[in-house]
Amino acid sequence: MPSVLDDRTVFLVPPCDSDADGELTVQGARQSRALGDAFGDVPLMAVYTGPGQAERDTGEAVAQRHGLVVRRKPGLVVHRGELLSRAVHRITEVFETMARAGPGRTILVVAEVAVARIVLSHCWDLSPSPDDQLQLGPGSITEITVAPSRYVVARLNDTSHLRPSTPA
Repeated sequence: MPSVLDDRTVFLVPPCDSDADGELTVQGARQSRALGDAFGDVPLMAVYTGPGQAERDTGEAVAQRHGLVVRRKPGLVVHRGELLSRAVHRITEVFETMARAGPGRTILVVAEVAVARIVLSHCWDLSPSPDDQLQLGPGSITEITVAPSRYVVARLNDTSHLRPSTPA
């Protein structure tokens, strides 16, 4: 019988704020540092990102704190003009492989919002829609528990780590 020790945790994060060229903005750089701080004590085993530069830069801010190397996953992207069914199949396959590797494993996945919506639809056993209204902020944290037979979204679109601290 599976135990609680078999559970895995996936943290899903959209890339921090970026410009039209995919480079982090000044705000995005601040967000990525705050994200690195937020994951400072989390025992991450791996950091995966989609192919975009903002995704990589966002993941690097966390990976460096843990002595990890960012692992790019080219399949974590929705290509312009791509059939939704193809994107969903590819993205859920990549997600399943990462999420189900090794018991008790905790990973971070930085992927564009469209990818995050597909992953969440998969976790909730819903059909993804191209006009999905689910809003996920740049650098927000969504926490998914990967149990042996189900997914549990424990935290969704958490931006509390991005709020400026007020002076004492």
